[in-house]
Amino acid sequence: MLVALHMAYQDGRDKYNGVLRYLNEDAAAAWDIHLLRAPPPKKLLVDVISPGIQGAIVSGGLDDDIFRLVAQSNVPCVAIDISQPAIPNGQPSPLAFVDIDSSAIGRRGAEYLLGQGKFNCFGFVGYPPDCRWSSERCAAFRTRLVELGLDCAELVLPYNPHLVPATHTAFLNWLRPLRKPVAILAANDELARLVLNICKQENIAVPNEVAVLGVDNEQIICTHTTPTLSSIQPDFEQAGYAAARLLQEMMNGSAPTLTRYIAPIKQVIGRNSTAPSLPTAKMVLRVEEYIRNHAGKTIHVADIARHLNISRRLLDLRFRQVTGNTVLSAIQAARIERVAHLLRTTNLTITEISNLCEFNSENHLRRLFKKHTGYTMSDYRRSRWSPSYSG
Repeated sequence: MLVALHMAYQDGRDKYNGVLRYLNEDAAAAWDIHLLRAPPPKKLLVDVISPGIQGAIVSGGLDDDIFRLVAQSNVPCVAIDISQPAIPNGQPSPLAFVDIDSSAIGRRGAEYLLGQGKFNCFGFVGYPPDCRWSSERCAAFRTRLVELGLDCAELVLPYNPHLVPATHTAFLNWLRPLRKPVAILAANDELARLVLNICKQENIAVPNEVAVLGVDNEQIICTHTTPTLSSIQPDFEQAGYAAARLLQEMMNGSAPTLTRYIAPIKQVIGRNSTAPSLPTAKMVLRVEEYIRNHAGKTIHVADIARHLNISRRLLDLRFRQVTGNTVLSAIQAARIERVAHLLRTTNLTITEISNLCEFNSENHLRRLFKKHTGYTMSDYRRSRWSPSYSG
């Protein structure tokens, strides 16, 4: 079995964890994995495929020639986060795609930044339009802001902006007319790091003048920038798990060609690059952190009020002012997302999930899940594996 992932980055390691987790759960999937830890040269891939590889999982970073070679190799193939795949002519091998939910990333980025304080302007820094996932993140970010009567400025940078001397000037020319403070969502952590570096060189205060949010939660980048970088963390482990499950299905002859599955986002990790400027927004950040850290347990609004040493009434009032939601609804949403994650990623029974997440009764969990998601728990678990086709 060929698995080609960027193991130098956190997302590649998380995807591989997901692959291995699936193999641990499915006793019938007895794979002998040939792991390529970086985008391989074309000749090496030819040498690897030819001896009799039975299936392949490949991730972003492969060029079109290599992707076409894998897809035409007559073995089942699952592609994770391929930016703009060129489907080979003729009937391809059994082929499926796993994508991170870029639309959810854009929406969540807008909502998170809105919760950090009052900004006069919003911007998105991304890659050229042929980068599908960057364009989808920008479109969803802009759409969510427009729904709230806000505008979004967009800056397109080349694929290797650090190597282009004009990048620095292009960013400053784009940023200067924007009314400060401005909140920026970058398509990934690499672009967010570039934004932070330029701001540092130009003595632009982050986050007071420019707040910056990245995507991927690449620990090495996020914790070694100045200031540290806030980032949206996609569920890369679930993407790897989904890819392994899809590949096993195709090897069993049951999965259709050109199926596309969408893996969810996991959470937003707030750091200093988006530290809220308003006291109320800072309080909301602490509330969200507490809820995130305790989502698998029974928690009440009173627990959070005691943790923050304020009254429950004031807590609810301030939280609603910033987010538009009650603290109770935020707790319920986080706990239901925890349940949904377990339904997507484990074979635990509903009873086991109910007990693990400390719900008072299984029936209460079932009712709450249906209210929040519109699905029964059983239907939700099945629907996460129902194929959707890309046109």
